[in-house]
Amino acid sequence: MISFELGVEDLADTRFAVSPLSETVLSLRVLHDPGLSAVHLPWRRSVLGALGGLDTGLLMSLVAVRLTLPDFLTPRPTVFDPSFEDELALARRTPPALVRRDLLAAHARAVLRSRWAPRRTVTTRPWPPCATGSALSCGGTGRSPSSRCGRRCGSWSRRT
Repeated sequence: MISFELGVEDLADTRFAVSPLSETVLSLRVLHDPGLSAVHLPWRRSVLGALGGLDTGLLMSLVAVRLTLPDFLTPRPTVFDPSFEDELALARRTPPALVRRDLLAAHARAVLRSRWAPRRTVTTRPWPPCATGSALSCGGTGRSPSSRCGRRCGSWSRRT
């Protein structure tokens, strides 16, 4: 069993929402790895059949070998039930530097595969330590390193 210990600030920062963009992006994992969830196999077969001969290499390269995804593709919903178009517009407004950082983080220590580039291993620089001195990713909020530190120090934190 997994349990989470939340402080007052963590709980205040918790939101429940439906995210059509997150569901779409997370479905890439199932397309990438058929063994991930047997319940989705019929859906996977139908989607792959519908895709036919379309070149999905660039799209599928978003999913890292470890099945991680860049965070900019799953922005935190601003309302309970946002439209797909609104969330896509939010993702499109992501600054290029943040897109690059998230792609490097998702593919950290993984081999990038692309038909346009030779195979190479990407090594990323670690995020600067949290100003609060916390060794937990994002001050214990459970968010990924691409999220702001939960302790409101304004810095980025990482696991040490």
